[in-house]
Amino acid sequence: MTSSAGIPSSTINYLIVTANVGTLFENIAKVTAFALS
Repeated sequence: MTSSAGIPSSTINYLIVTANVGTLFENIAKVTAFALS
């Protein structure tokens, strides 16, 4: 299954998941910094 741009949907899903994980780690870092302050 490919998108109209010819990019496999799995690649798009990977990018979305990667972005979400990056945001998750960013939030964890903020909470950790706040807890340690």
